[in-house]
Amino acid sequence: MNKLLSFLVISSILVLSGCSEAGAPKSGTFQFSFEHDMQGWTVGGTDLDNPPVEWSIERSQDIASDGNTALRFYLNNVNDAGKIWIEKPFDVDPSRFYGAQVEYDLASADWGDMNLWTIITGVISKPPKEKGGLVYQGATGNSAREEEGFVWLHKSYGFNVRSNEEGKLYAVIGFWGTWETARTYYVDNINVTITSSAQDLVPAVPTGLENLREEYGPTDGRYGDELFLTWDANTESNLKEYRIYRSLKRVNKEEFPKTSFIPIATTTENTYVGSNLTVTEEYPTTIFYYKVSAVDEAGNESPASEEVAIEYILYG
Repeated sequence: MNKLLSFLVISSILVLSGCSEAGAPKSGTFQFSFEHDMQGWTVGGTDLDNPPVEWSIERSQDIASDGNTALRFYLNNVNDAGKIWIEKPFDVDPSRFYGAQVEYDLASADWGDMNLWTIITGVISKPPKEKGGLVYQGATGNSAREEEGFVWLHKSYGFNVRSNEEGKLYAVIGFWGTWETARTYYVDNINVTITSSAQDLVPAVPTGLENLREEYGPTDGRYGDELFLTWDANTESNLKEYRIYRSLKRVNKEEFPKTSFIPIATTTENTYVGSNLTVTEEYPTTIFYYKVSAVDEAGNESPASEEVAIEYILYG
């Protein structure tokens, strides 16, 4: 790269990051799509030598969610322990708390509920190879009921973290091979947001909402009166609670419009038990819809999760 081009690239980075003349960006949102290079991300791994395993992380045009290029992660996990990742340091003020959020698109071909791997994503104050440096998230499943090939998913995780004495934070994205097989994943369209005040960062959207009790026995004109909701726990250290929203649709001879979602409860756990969900002879079918949001200690609320629907039918 010649000197003029280097100057132009550095200048554009300073403008996009809101960086002062003094140097390092203190906050902002940084986007990475890997169209031309690795954009400052480096690759790493651990637990890859006993026995040695084949692995790679490289730019690929196989598939992409943004532009033509994504990062391809490959791990032939014969030792049932391998962990591979990309990492990028960010310069911030030393020994200060920051809010951080990492969002990206993940293409996974892992379907069903068995033998899934574990996602690695975090913003940490030390290099990820150091002890305790990796942060583990949910599973790599793509929610398909049968093999469909690669499915793009959107992942979002929030963190509150104290920078180290050198003024560094490290963003890390990768995979932990928790099943002895070879697998490939793609990551694209990464956005890392760093805020100097955790009060300004909205929690991540809760994911994985599902109803674990889908079948109920009719009792006294009611087709069950409870449901059990569960979802993936958020990772924010300043998380206060989850807010439960409900909507419903009544049906008799005609189908009435779905009502607006309203808040009905809060909980500090990533579960919720609902009760007294009834139907009547006037409306023998009722469909209940639920969403969940996350609220932090500052009162910031995330957007609501995807909804789940539960149908209750009156049996005479």
